[in-house]
Amino acid sequence: MTAIQTNLTSIVNELDNGKREIYVAKFYNDAVARAMLTDKGITDSGEQDTMITNSDAIYAALAADTGVTIIEDIWDGVWGEYMSSDDIHPVAAGYEVMAENILNALAGE
Repeated sequence: MTAIQTNLTSIVNELDNGKREIYVAKFYNDAVARAMLTDKGITDSGEQDTMITNSDAIYAALAADTGVTIIEDIWDGVWGEYMSSDDIHPVAAGYEVMAENILNALAGE
């Protein structure tokens, strides 16, 4: 188990009192992940593919181990269109789109 998976599992276990549904939103989509990795100097696309696949596996294992529901892509419709000048943070309208994506996931859409 990776440190990320251990930490996420610990957080979920702390929150889980058996009386609530727990959702975990992935922080990234493919474009966001690649931009973040590139910013960290990881520019090889094969290495990026491996890191993204490993991250996807961590979320899948988290869901399998704890029963949480993973929200796959809160960035859908945000990246590139509603980003601030730093290309990392959304503008206000982008956060509104992210909130809508979360609501749609909660509603099962």
